[in-house]
Amino acid sequence: MTHTEPVQYPSLLAALAFALLAAQGCDGEAQCVTSTDCPSGNACVDGECRAAGDTSVSSTCASDAECDDGNSCNGIENCGDIACENGVPLPDGVECDSDGDETTRELCGTGICGPTRCGDGIPDVAGGEECDDGNDVDGDGCDTCVFSCTTDAECVDGDPCNGDETCNRGAHVCVVGTAAIDDTDCQGGIGRCVTGVCLPRMCTDSAECSDGDVCTGEETCDAMACSAGPPLDCDDGDPCTADTCDSASGCAHRLLDVDGDGHASDALGACGDDCDDLDPTVYAGATDACDLEDNDCDGEIDEDGSVDWYPDCDGDEFAAAGTTPMNSCIEPAPTVSGCATVGGFTSRGPLDPENTDCGDDNPAVNPTQTMFQTTAIVGADASVDFDYDCNGTEEKQLTVVGFCRRVFSSIYRPINVGGWVGAVPECGVTATTVTGCAGSTPTGPTRTQACR
Repeated sequence: MTHTEPVQYPSLLAALAFALLAAQGCDGEAQCVTSTDCPSGNACVDGECRAAGDTSVSSTCASDAECDDGNSCNGIENCGDIACENGVPLPDGVECDSDGDETTRELCGTGICGPTRCGDGIPDVAGGEECDDGNDVDGDGCDTCVFSCTTDAECVDGDPCNGDETCNRGAHVCVVGTAAIDDTDCQGGIGRCVTGVCLPRMCTDSAECSDGDVCTGEETCDAMACSAGPPLDCDDGDPCTADTCDSASGCAHRLLDVDGDGHASDALGACGDDCDDLDPTVYAGATDACDLEDNDCDGEIDEDGSVDWYPDCDGDEFAAAGTTPMNSCIEPAPTVSGCATVGGFTSRGPLDPENTDCGDDNPAVNPTQTMFQTTAIVGADASVDFDYDCNGTEEKQLTVVGFCRRVFSSIYRPINVGGWVGAVPECGVTATTVTGCAGSTPTGPTRTQACR
């Protein structure tokens, strides 16, 4: 520094020090040994009285090395014409090393090298610090950050008049939108955009403030400015409805019914009674069809549509007396249960003689049999071993007896052609039938008596 006022020497020691420096070629500015030798508010640095905070190197030098203050952040000092000249400070955030420890990170900040820390206002980009505005929240929208956003939502400022803000996902900075045209409606119509700002509309009565939307509430004119009313509350407190608002008709409460059967899912709570909202045939009170589902949502499957199925060993749709039924909605799979071989089932129960199979191992034996048979039922009692229609009796097919009658002198003709010669045979017995006469003797083929 250069002093224009006369140099005052506070002490004899200072005078001697100044004389010594002058003898070494100094310009006479060295004027202190300690700070007590300097004017109030100054400090003694390298023989100079300097203002508080002045950390510049000594103004006198013989080489650049004499000017190096050991701080790389405030620039490289050099020796000019005898006096030291300060260097150009490095930008904030440049890595430096003030403690000689390579494992720690120090950064330049306002010309001083110091440890990096969160919130110091100096982003440590190389160290992974994206933004340093006093907090550690990424994408908080601070303008000076290297990394300000990742989505458009982070850039929205809530002002509809200054345009839609977006995030440049390449640079990760927010981009301002295009401002709305002046007089564009904002705040539900009670305001208007003016140079990118939403301002209240001027009005004389509330009718001028209406935005035509019942959902936004009733707008009013207060002190010549439009004010928004409370929005319509469409919440009906019913978890089984979707509450919406139509700008013209107002609140609507749509039933949450996926399958369209008029019933909401019981998963929504007590308001719903549909135990399968993907099937329109399933809901409380529905007909419980025979489909292996709980159609009426009462926790039971097919209890209204199930039937008793009886073993039908021979497949003639009739079951034997005393068989145990199986209750099911559909016919069970064939099984050997109750049968000598694999058999099916029938829903016709042997509850009376007209529906009881008296020989369930022979499909020809059943109550609807009309054919006469010439062989006995295997395993049946001899008294009913030809009872193919299961009525408890044996009905013979042919019960007529034939014979020869003389019609003229020695001429005979057969009477009851096809009838039996002599007595009617028993079931399964073979005998002769009358088809002609040899004199008075009947003649004809044999046949076996068929019964049922």
